[in-house]
Amino acid sequence: MPTKYKLTYFAMPARAEVHRLTLAAAGADWEDIRVTNEQWGAMKGKSTSGTPFRFPWLPHLEVEGENIVVSQSMPALRFLARRFGLDGETDADKVMVESVLELYLDIFGAYGALYFTQKPAEDAKTFSEVLAKTGQFIETLLKSNSSGYIVGKKLTVADIAIYSVLREASNLLTAKAKASIDWSKLPLMKAHHEKIAKEPKVHAYYSK
Repeated sequence: MPTKYKLTYFAMPARAEVHRLTLAAAGADWEDIRVTNEQWGAMKGKSTSGTPFRFPWLPHLEVEGENIVVSQSMPALRFLARRFGLDGETDADKVMVESVLELYLDIFGAYGALYFTQKPAEDAKTFSEVLAKTGQFIETLLKSNSSGYIVGKKLTVADIAIYSVLREASNLLTAKAKASIDWSKLPLMKAHHEKIAKEPKVHAYYSK
């Protein structure tokens, strides 16, 4: 019987979308539990399948039957990457994937500011500046890797994370600031974004 994963988060992309997409891309058997603020308040300190919420944070990941519970975003993401072989094939690849996840966090910080922004034009400009800076490092990696993936010869969590945050940021930029991502100086990232969107399981996830 396949292992069942349960991911709990609010009904929004934000911090959990990269985990959702990783589980989907891995073809995992998983449950996408989306809660309201009120429901989350009642669930804190309890459990969804006999395993307690050990930390009062979301996203919350449980692995049924293994006593594995993670309530911190990046440890949960790294665990999933290791579990499904999405963390790179060689030691050199693994450390580079970790490095790209740090760039993801930089981009995510600027993206997150757009969620509750009172200054959409200013925060959109900040996001564009952060992406332009971090994007140059990713462009360099893509230029040196003929596979079209950021690291190695197959899909990794580095690809998933960068694709996920830019997909959601693009939606927010349009909704909040009537702006869009400027791909003009990031041509390889644009091609990468289009490539990951066509990954069969990624495409299937967003076609639901």
